[in-house]
Amino acid sequence: MNQTYKDIEIIVINDGSKDNSSSIIKSYQKKHPSIINYIEQSNIRVAKPRNNAIKIAKGEYIAFMDNDDYIDNDYFEMLMHVKNKLIEILKKCITHFLSGLIIVFQDIERIN
Repeated sequence: MNQTYKDIEIIVINDGSKDNSSSIIKSYQKKHPSIINYIEQSNIRVAKPRNNAIKIAKGEYIAFMDNDDYIDNDYFEMLMHVKNKLIEILKKCITHFLSGLIIVFQDIERIN
């Protein structure tokens, strides 16, 4: 909940946990009902819970975390920053590539 990137949706799927994680997540969900979506299901391995999360996710991007994962507070902010930088780079590359094609086509027309 301390992520610096605030436009997130958190989907927590409790896949048959026997500890008190259910009560912990429910208390967070009460504090942040618009952000946290909590689902309890029986122990059905990794793939099915992830597929269920994908089905209900509303966001454009999805990141998976398991119970033993740790992420820094700026993890999603940094991911979005990298994504935006990559888009900028790709736009420049495409523009450069297309302008190169135009020059090549102009040269071909001059040869003919």
